[in-house]
Amino acid sequence: MSALSCETPDNRADLTALPAWLVQYSPRSAKALQRSWNEGEDFEYPAIDRHTDEIREDDIVLFWVSGPGTESGVIGWGIASGHIEELEHAKNYNDPDGPKALRDSAEVSLCSVFDTPIITRDELKEHLAFADFDLFRMANRPNAFAVTREQWTVIFARLEEVLGR
Repeated sequence: MSALSCETPDNRADLTALPAWLVQYSPRSAKALQRSWNEGEDFEYPAIDRHTDEIREDDIVLFWVSGPGTESGVIGWGIASGHIEELEHAKNYNDPDGPKALRDSAEVSLCSVFDTPIITRDELKEHLAFADFDLFRMANRPNAFAVTREQWTVIFARLEEVLGR
């Protein structure tokens, strides 16, 4: 389990200095994540196909719902425990109830999950920091996407607005 909680550290610079990763969910999977959060679930286990040896304890994990323009964006965030294990996930994200396969999964302590994106694809594309963002260049690439400190700072500023910090 992560040593960092969603409430710490108090220093914004400390939090934005942490490595960040983005995992993309289909709209259907995002709705399931939102339901879990609303029902009081504390953890999520997204499938991770890339960067499995780089994701560490206390890294930030951003949850992204896929879709066009203003329908896609960051819908939540959490803190990685650093623990990667094989869990069953749908072979096809468009058929979550269909056949399953074992995939590497990251344990993530949920901090916030929102019903709609707090910052959309269209909004992020306006920032120079996202000019070369892998998700925008190769959206079908497997999870996880590395997020630079500059990109995380842009997203975190919006997160602070939403949470009223």
